[in-house]
Amino acid sequence: MMEIEAKWVAGIEGAASRVPAIPTMAISMIFTGGLWLCLLCYRWRLMGVLAIALGVAVARLVERPDVLIGDNGRLIVVRGADGKYSGLTSRFSNYELL
Repeated sequence: MMEIEAKWVAGIEGAASRVPAIPTMAISMIFTGGLWLCLLCYRWRLMGVLAIALGVAVARLVERPDVLIGDNGRLIVVRGADGKYSGLTSRFSNYELL
């Protein structure tokens, strides 16, 4: 029964999407801001919100790459003029291209 429900949910339009990798700097800023908020107890601890906001801003400014190459070199993905990716694979690297 759960397998049927899972397939139904997975088939809904927009149920899955691709999310680009977040840069290390953005993650560290968000993490530091969260720690700042949680560990300090004075009023200026709210500056942690600023660090989190900066981390989110840095994450959104990252440019997506034009060419991606798989781990073993058998997968090549190129971004077209429309911004969508197209991939060339060998029969052994289809699992990398979703």
